[in-house]
Amino acid sequence: MRSLVFTLLIFSFVSVEAQSKVLRNMEFSSARNVRFSNSNTPGFGVGATYYQGLKGRVKFIAGIEYNRLESDYDKITTSKLSHKTNVNYQFDGFGIPMGLRYYLDNNYSFFLESVLLPEMVFIKESGTNEYFPENRSTKIYEKYTRSAAYISLAAGAQVLFSKFYLGLKPEVRFGTGLIEGDYGDGLKPNAYYRLGIIIGFAPF
Repeated sequence: MRSLVFTLLIFSFVSVEAQSKVLRNMEFSSARNVRFSNSNTPGFGVGATYYQGLKGRVKFIAGIEYNRLESDYDKITTSKLSHKTNVNYQFDGFGIPMGLRYYLDNNYSFFLESVLLPEMVFIKESGTNEYFPENRSTKIYEKYTRSAAYISLAAGAQVLFSKFYLGLKPEVRFGTGLIEGDYGDGLKPNAYYRLGIIIGFAPF
């Protein structure tokens, strides 16, 4: 619902400001984020991207982006005598995507995209620590930050109107992990997919 409201607000803004030179090469996005996990809560993302033509149908893109991800785990083993239960992680990432978009046709209807996304991620962790053999437990509520980086691969389709374009962009992201594994074995690889709505305009 929040991403839909954001999309409608951006659409209204673009409709009013469609002649603005400042926004001529801007694109706005709103997306649904889901991690590749057996148990997770869908998140969302929003962003603004500037793009510039390089040669032919190739565009350079760069922008700013915010992404929310969540993960839920029934149990995470932390040592031979302890584990975490009912664990929830909330990730709020702020990043700067940079990459290339290639349009497959002269009508700019379909495209492929590859992006590098470095992020600073603010993490909230909640749950319960359980210790054995004393059968003792403590509540978890921690906040911390970590850096992350993703490679994003996307394929999209868009429809051009007189003053703007509207499209869909499904993508898959692979990158550095954010969850420690069993027995503290370091960071696991992290991946998620997203389905985005894009709105923008440019002199194609």
